[in-house]
Amino acid sequence: MQVSDLPETCILYFTAKWCGPCQRVKPLLTELEKTYNASRPDDIIQLIKIDIDDEDDLPNYFKVSSIPNITFIKNGETIMTVIGADDQKIRQGFEKTFANQIYLPTSKKAEVQKNGASNEKSEN
Repeated sequence: MQVSDLPETCILYFTAKWCGPCQRVKPLLTELEKTYNASRPDDIIQLIKIDIDDEDDLPNYFKVSSIPNITFIKNGETIMTVIGADDQKIRQGFEKTFANQIYLPTSKKAEVQKNGASNEKSEN
């Protein structure tokens, strides 16, 4: 796989069959991917598994020197890289990259951005 083949928004999971910590974080990554994709069917992200023993181009391009290495990419930009099997940092990377996206109709987005919040008032 080449860098040009990557989707603009994805998670790169650099791993190896022999890497114990890599195998330990795989279920968490899969769970987070499924949870996100189930809640946002119009904005599917891909978890791309890259075995460093089988693939040279991407690990070299992303300067992978330790695994597991989880690289979060949004709109073609690397947002965060987590090196190691740290569940909390993986969740943080996922949240930082994907979970704070707000989906509102365009006119509502402009109103929220302009006013800082909705102008709706509740009547008692």
